[in-house]
Amino acid sequence: MYTARQLLDALLMVSGNDAATALAAMVGGYRVAVQKMNFKAAQLGARNTRAGSPSGLDGPGWETLTSPHDLALIYRAALSYPIIAQIFRQPSAQFPDRGGYKTLTAQNKLLTRYPGDLAGKTGYTDLAGDTFVTVAQRDGRRLVVVLMKGDGPLWDQAVSLLDWGFAQPR
Repeated sequence: MYTARQLLDALLMVSGNDAATALAAMVGGYRVAVQKMNFKAAQLGARNTRAGSPSGLDGPGWETLTSPHDLALIYRAALSYPIIAQIFRQPSAQFPDRGGYKTLTAQNKLLTRYPGDLAGKTGYTDLAGDTFVTVAQRDGRRLVVVLMKGDGPLWDQAVSLLDWGFAQPR
């Protein structure tokens, strides 16, 4: 049995889709979790988002849809929860396995490469292709970069967009 915190570490740091399924079970099951996800998205104003599964993966009859704008809204809201912000900022975490513990290492390469990076999450779905969302803060400004249908190194593209954004006048 895993704690919710351990499952959140696995979900947010290394895209543990099985962790999403286990978290869904904790809130009442697959359908209840998807319902809650869609309700929360609507509350946030994410009008172009429809969760089809707890993990965000798509499949026959249960496509997950979103937009870059909606992902930015969702990230802004997620980072208002201290535990989520803490998980996104940690480079590693211990996760129980059969032989004791293994180390989860954050997939967000900008965490150590980009000054001010606060959160980042890689992803992949059949509809969106390679994706990356990251949030960085400098001099009191917070920027979100959302890349979907990625082609090539998404880290470099995100850095270019963040650098460009921070160079713009307020």
